[in-house]
Amino acid sequence: MNNTEEGKSLKECGAPVFSQPCVAVDIVIFTIFNEQLHVLTVERSSLPYKGYWSLVGGYIDIYQDKNLEETAKRKLEEKTGVKAPYLEQFETIGNATRDPRG
Repeated sequence: MNNTEEGKSLKECGAPVFSQPCVAVDIVIFTIFNEQLHVLTVERSSLPYKGYWSLVGGYIDIYQDKNLEETAKRKLEEKTGVKAPYLEQFETIGNATRDPRG
């Protein structure tokens, strides 16, 4: 089936057309140091909230990342130099107003 036939088929069955959402990941890394709980944060280098401290994260690259875990590992290494051998998805949170960029 070519794209034109598929497009017609989707319209005929009443499939909704959605805009592509902005999807990002945030990584929370905990450690105990000197008997105190610590969380890894980075100082934001760009807007919004430039200069504020935040969790490590970033947008999914749909051409590069196969899944959310790959995105998380890539962003963690890009922003901190840390290569995480293991990450676990804890929770999915989202809404239309979570990030001012969309």
